[in-house]
Amino acid sequence: LRDAPCLLCRSTQAPIQLFHRASRVCSRPTRRVDGRRDTRSESYLSSSTSMGRDETPGATPPPRATSPSPRATPPPRATHSNHAIAVLFAIVAAVASSVGVGHSSDVCKARGDDAIFGWLERGVVRWGDVLDAGAGTGSLCWLLKQPYKTLTGVTAEDDEGTFSANGLRQASAAAKNVSIAPGNWKDPTFLQGRQYDIVLADYLLGAVDRHWPFGADACLDRLMDAVRPGGLLLIIGLEPYKFVLDRANPQDALVLDIESVRDAAAAAAEEPNYRELPEEWVANRVARHPDFVLSSTKRFPMFLRAPSPKGHSALGFARYAASKIRDDGLRLAFESRISALDAEVLAWTDNGGTHKNARNYVMVVRRRA
Repeated sequence: LRDAPCLLCRSTQAPIQLFHRASRVCSRPTRRVDGRRDTRSESYLSSSTSMGRDETPGATPPPRATSPSPRATPPPRATHSNHAIAVLFAIVAAVASSVGVGHSSDVCKARGDDAIFGWLERGVVRWGDVLDAGAGTGSLCWLLKQPYKTLTGVTAEDDEGTFSANGLRQASAAAKNVSIAPGNWKDPTFLQGRQYDIVLADYLLGAVDRHWPFGADACLDRLMDAVRPGGLLLIIGLEPYKFVLDRANPQDALVLDIESVRDAAAAAAEEPNYRELPEEWVANRVARHPDFVLSSTKRFPMFLRAPSPKGHSALGFARYAASKIRDDGLRLAFESRISALDAEVLAWTDNGGTHKNARNYVMVVRRRA
């Protein structure tokens, strides 16, 4: 989980919660066994090495500067070049104050850094106008550190929660040229006609079904329409667990059981659910558009760990869905199974368990100029 720590969440720098999922737009971050990641997996070393001078013990120090003689030539007066340099610094300072870099709030101090973001960042030459198409605090905080011209964050939640419009506005309160747009991509008038240099879809496609049933294909089309000629669409997704996990492995079986119970409870309650999309599905959809080229792809391992007490989780969502089941017997059966899985997760994590077999994929899609 990139935005928050959790088992059955995913992670790159730290393990993820196995059971979280926050609602985003169409709707990051919060990924757990049901799907979002707080931190994704791949060893990511951020070294803070002191860069000081080399001083060898016992070395002879350099001679001190001597005082100038009375006939020494006085220092030259400031010239027009000095003035030009001062003006240049003033211009640079003014430009820097107009972008988001360095202006994120306290909410972002521990967010927005992981291996996936680092890899993407190295491939972007020009940021310009940026759209976070399914914003979470992790993705938004990362984008706030970039030299964007304007930044727009989209969320399906209006008022409450970390990923709500209010929560995202608080995260970006200290930044300039940032707007938060509550809405749903299934609304054809939402951000209609707007285009951006960079469009980020961070764990967005896997959340579409929750807010737009069977709308992933159309949502991807809308995201591609939002990319300016010469711009980039950055896609981050989670490969469905059933494609990469093996039930013969006890840890994989636990993750798959949690996901199955969540899905079954949602179906029994007729509650909209999340659905991850395979890397191949996304690549095939992109290939249908002659104006777009899949520039580069990369896979990152995903770590799953137990959810934090305050976080949402796949089991938390299953419990929420089960509470809406009208049949008393069926509801009690689901609640009993969810409690049993909860106990299994706690027993596993008490022994230091961290799941390492899941996988993220990242795509950089370029629109032809």
